[in-house]
Amino acid sequence: MDVASPEEIPDRERERAKRHTPPLQLVRFDSESDTVLQNMAVVLRLLHTVFYLDRSEEELLFHKDARAILRQMRETVLHGVHAVLTGLQPPLPTKEQVQSLAHVFGVTFQEQVDKTTTHLVAGVPRTQRYNEAKALGNEVKIVHYTWMELSVLCFTRLDERQFPLSDELALKPFTLHLPTP
Repeated sequence: MDVASPEEIPDRERERAKRHTPPLQLVRFDSESDTVLQNMAVVLRLLHTVFYLDRSEEELLFHKDARAILRQMRETVLHGVHAVLTGLQPPLPTKEQVQSLAHVFGVTFQEQVDKTTTHLVAGVPRTQRYNEAKALGNEVKIVHYTWMELSVLCFTRLDERQFPLSDELALKPFTLHLPTP
């Protein structure tokens, strides 16, 4: 999969890139195991497309900051997730660290499990909040912390069914199947 090929870049864009950016090498993914890099390439392509969409050259000179677009894209990754954290013990990050990172990806955190809770994100099972979420049945998706961490890393909301919370999860590795970008 090519990130860009020289034939796809118009002469005007190529000249502008030479003036304003260091030389880039073309990136080629030769195996399907590079899923994280493929997802990053998709995010960067989308950022590039949105940045240049419907902008004149004059507007581009005055609005060069892609951070605002990236911020908007990031907020949609886990938008609509109303999460309660529980059972995060070392070596996992602290509750505050998780909240700080996941919040910028659209997660809303709650202190208690209730009917508005969509996800219980946990490091270990059988906590009080775990039991409360179980009591609500299938209303709350109970997932291991790695679901949130990898969703943020891959810039896409991963399938929660791949991250069940169980005693065995901590004892043996699991295979992660990322969506193909």
